[in-house]
Amino acid sequence: MKKSLYIIIIVSIFQLISLPIFCGGLSSPCAAMYLSNLKIGQEYSLKQLLGYPFNVTYKGRYPVDLRIDLQKPSTTTPDGYEPIPDLNWVKLQKQEFSLDPGETAETDIIVTIPNDESLLGKKFRVLINPVTSAPKGDTRAWLAFAVGLSCELYLAIAPKPPTIQEIREQQKRRLSGYLDISVSPNRIFIYDIEPNKTYNLTKQFNEVIKIINATSQKVNVELESIPPASRGIFLTEGQVELPNPSLLTVKPKKGKLNPDTVKSFELLLNSKGLVAGSKYLGVIKVHLFNERLEVNHYVKVYIETKQETEER
Repeated sequence: MKKSLYIIIIVSIFQLISLPIFCGGLSSPCAAMYLSNLKIGQEYSLKQLLGYPFNVTYKGRYPVDLRIDLQKPSTTTPDGYEPIPDLNWVKLQKQEFSLDPGETAETDIIVTIPNDESLLGKKFRVLINPVTSAPKGDTRAWLAFAVGLSCELYLAIAPKPPTIQEIREQQKRRLSGYLDISVSPNRIFIYDIEPNKTYNLTKQFNEVIKIINATSQKVNVELESIPPASRGIFLTEGQVELPNPSLLTVKPKKGKLNPDTVKSFELLLNSKGLVAGSKYLGVIKVHLFNERLEVNHYVKVYIETKQETEER
């Protein structure tokens, strides 16, 4: 069965038709993406046009690393889509991810068409390839192999240059700040925690949540510890949720990021009730919003307590 996602853009009217693609432990609704009526000299955000980003879901049993690469095709399609002249036309907001079973990697795709009239009316395509590492922790070495998908992005350039109004509309979209807000890290690992103690994970382990606002707008941020199950985040073998999400806290819990700023947030842990020799998972929800954007990030905190023999 041919599986595809179609995006038809006709004079600022966007329609979406989609079918999923599957391969091994990966799936995506973005098998093929068609962008039409693109104007030279303009920049486009896939997330803004669709309302959601390019995404890939991992459905394996063990954690993996995932990387999304761009590739230039070697042939022209029968309907006239040539290999993209330069991969720099396409930018991924994020290329590398660490995924647990059931998690989804999301990234915006930014397409920039050069201001070159020789491109008018032409059609191009580029390959987008999400590929995983071998599963981590899978002891069945003969089955531990990487998997990948091959998605395609088709670009059809309009036969005429943009009007003044179209240029102004694109400028408004760019001011909304896509591509330029990031949260790191995705994962935090804390080892040798002793039960029934209070830890400042920032001062004692140098772990912080860092938010970078490289946009031209102020961004509000709210952070809270939540149960992993509330966001469908799976536990790995031998792992349990924290007895209470409130054992893991962030300081401060709220803040504002001015344009072109970086802000760090401290992490605190109360290990009351944790069991020696156990593995726990906590999740910090990072809610970013202003009048033009609203997005959530989730930072996973892996906590391992000392064995009882180490405490004696």
